[in-house]
Amino acid sequence: MNLSLPYSSCFFKKVPLVFLNLDKLVRGGSEFRDFKKDCYWAISDSKSVFARLIFRQGKPYFIHGLDCLDATSFINTIRRDKRELFLSLHFLEPGALGPVIKYLCEEPVLTELDNSSGELIQLLKSLRKSGESGMISLQTESGVALIPIREGKISRGFLPGRTIKGRALVDFLKSPEGSGLAEFVDGEVAEPSTLGIGEINLILTAINVWLESLGPVWPQSRAIVPAFVEKIRTRYPLLESLSYSSEDFLVLGSFIADSSDFPKAMALLIKSLCKKHPSPATALKLFTRINKDRTEALKSTGLIELL
Repeated sequence: MNLSLPYSSCFFKKVPLVFLNLDKLVRGGSEFRDFKKDCYWAISDSKSVFARLIFRQGKPYFIHGLDCLDATSFINTIRRDKRELFLSLHFLEPGALGPVIKYLCEEPVLTELDNSSGELIQLLKSLRKSGESGMISLQTESGVALIPIREGKISRGFLPGRTIKGRALVDFLKSPEGSGLAEFVDGEVAEPSTLGIGEINLILTAINVWLESLGPVWPQSRAIVPAFVEKIRTRYPLLESLSYSSEDFLVLGSFIADSSDFPKAMALLIKSLCKKHPSPATALKLFTRINKDRTEALKSTGLIELL
């Protein structure tokens, strides 16, 4: 993680954590219009960046580098770290969030493409001919350049501190500045899901509160849920880290990068469990009643309309 990721501007760079109010900073997108943008925190020690908290439109969206599932646990983890840590806050160019997530989450299918010898240009010509999609990550002196490829065509390259478009991007790739090693990740860059870590945890909390309330009035539910969870994991492979226990109920062992199907999967779990209840309508009514204070927030995730 030593190479800098793309960004459009830097709000501050390598400020010691002890000088920052992290709780206020993480709420910046909710309280200040200027912070309601795609951006990321880069957490570093004296040597390199080891963790990032990425925001979508000012809200915590994705965590990379630490085994945390929400912004609170991320902040608590870096606070407990005994090293002197630093935080840099970078804003992203519109359209750069998807490429950044893809770069952090997906493994390249081609590596060590030497652009100084023309290997990258040859690959781009081949992709243009075949109409394939993917993304190039190119090492430059300033950091990583991310270049999405859609149906064989390139139009923008996102770099640390700038974005290159059109013909200037081709010229850049043929210049000494763009002559580093590159990697290719297959598949079109997807639009980031509207669901981030906050929305995922909201849905899990709503279901877990419901499961906890079901237990005393329907003890059999505790024995039924594990089988349904296993079916959900099979049907939605991205949820392979989802687990259930009678103490903690539903837990995600790791963050899911593509969360677009998460509401659908959780709605299926709720409805499947309700069907096993002696009065399905009563079980579903309990879910809505016990989560009445979360109703509007849950509607925004798309879960309510699926029930």
